[in-house]
Amino acid sequence: GALGCITDLLSNDEDMLDLLLTEKALAKQNGETLPLESHEHAEILLEEYARRLNSILLEIDYLLQRVQSKQDMVALSLDAYRNRMIRTNLYLTVGGISLAFGTAVAGFFGMNV
Repeated sequence: GALGCITDLLSNDEDMLDLLLTEKALAKQNGETLPLESHEHAEILLEEYARRLNSILLEIDYLLQRVQSKQDMVALSLDAYRNRMIRTNLYLTVGGISLAFGTAVAGFFGMNV
């Protein structure tokens, strides 16, 4: 992306020289050409931009990893809560079946046959 573009620009001295628009225009007015070494200021700026962009990209990766880990933790928490609800539902179902069986037995013996 942008870091690759800046790196490509840093590797080509002529492209960095083309970035010096004001100096290039002044040299053209005076009928001169810019020496190839005059791109040092642009090179320093581009290196600083590349360093900052790399730092930002690393911070973005770190934050994305933190978000992913938070999502995983929330998913685990929700899974645990869902399992607790299923277990409670199972206990209530077993209790209901036990109560229904006891009621059925009492009803069977309670009939006047």
